[in-house]
This record gives sequence, structure tokens and C-alpha cells, in this order.
Amino acid sequence: CAPAVTSNCATLTVGNAAAITTQPADLTVCVGDNAVFSVIGSGSISSYQWQVNTGTGFTDIPGANAATLTLNAVTATLNGYQYRVNVFSCTATPITSNSATLTVNTPVSIGTQPAASTLCLGGNTSFTVAATGTGLSYQWQYAATCGGTFTNIAGATSATLSLNSVTLSNAGAYQVVITGACNTVTSS
Repeated sequence: CAPAVTSNCATLTVGNAAAITTQPADLTVCVGDNAVFSVIGSGSISSYQWQVNTGTGFTDIPGANAATLTLNAVTATLNGYQYRVNVFSCTATPITSNSATLTVNTPVSIGTQPAASTLCLGGNTSFTVAATGTGLSYQWQYAATCGGTFTNIAGATSATLSLNSVTLSNAGAYQVVITGACNTVTSS
């Protein structure tokens, strides 16, 4: 029957399938730092969805829909988590990036300071420090007095400094410098 009817216009958009040109990279940060993962893609990208694997498989991170994922002030609990992103384009299924692992180092913290020691000539003593943190190394130092200039003691690189058969020249002040992946701390 007349008259003829014309439908509404439908638009066809043709895009290039997306591709990931730069994958997210593993990150190592310290507690309290920000961790930033990013991906670079090419083609017609419509959206992103970042995911995290806490040990039970990948799940979506709500609101993480950009090419960059920023985790503010990371905590030690995030250590070992894996992150990846799904890139959506004109294809039916998203392109999934490689996963990147977050390593979170903890700063040096001294829990037990070295304790003073008094003994007679020829006696044995030791100074011990208890510290936590990632990648700890120790360097004991000596000075004639606590306010003096401290110098490194060769070979004294463990949590305990042992002094055997002490002489008058051993009298003085001892401290240890503890270096970790995030910071350096000097004992009392």
C-alpha cells in the first residue's frame, strides 16, 4: 500500500581490531609507595577492564577502566598479587594482556636495640639487634664514645656482634647500620 515508508538510519562503524603493543610490567615498590601498571594498545579500543589475582583467580577491579591502573599507598598484603587488563574493541571477545606481579618490600624496623654490656678483661660478650624488613644487611660500627665518630668493623655483618677475650681497646660504643630494600636505619 502507498505511500512507501523509510526506516531510521543505522550507522556502520568499521574499526581495526585492537592489539596490545606494550604489556604491563612487573613492579617492585616499598610499603606506602604508589604502584602504576599500564598497557599501550593500538586499533579501535572501546574500553579497558583491569583484573587482580590474589591467589584464587582473576577478578575484575571495580572502576579500573583506563589504560593505567594506579594503586595508591600499597600495603604489604598486596605482595605477590598479579594484575592484567582486558582490552575491548570491535571483536566479540576482549584481548587479555600478560599478567604483571606486584612485589611490595617492607621498610627496615628495629624491634630490639642492642643492650649495653659490662664485663671484666678477657670476658666474652655480644651485641644483638632484632629487625624486620625486606633484604636486610648489617654493618656493625665502633666509636670510642656514643657521641664519637663511628667506623665500620670489618667482617661484622650479621645481626649479632660477638666480642671474645675483650681487652681495654674493646671498650667503647657499638651500633649497627641496617640496610634494606626500602631504607637504612641505625640502631642506638
